[in-house]
Amino acid sequence: RKQGERGGGSIFFGPDVTERFLSRNGLRLVIRSHEVPRTRRGAEIRHNGRLMTVFSASNYCGTMGNYGGVVVFKNGENPT
Repeated sequence: RKQGERGGGSIFFGPDVTERFLSRNGLRLVIRSHEVPRTRRGAEIRHNGRLMTVFSASNYCGTMGNYGGVVVFKNGENPT
């Protein structure tokens, strides 16, 4: 973990932190938001498929040129 680039108390964390959090809490996936994915798509999967960033605001602040995204859960399948 280290201080995030955005400041204001944000923290940058790696796959080891994600795995530890999931294991301690009996979860399979972390879904987070409030950051435009690096790909500028509406969603991005990282940390070996265990961390998903979803950003629903398309063209954030009228300047980012990003897509907005949603997560769809279907019984027995990975979220898309």
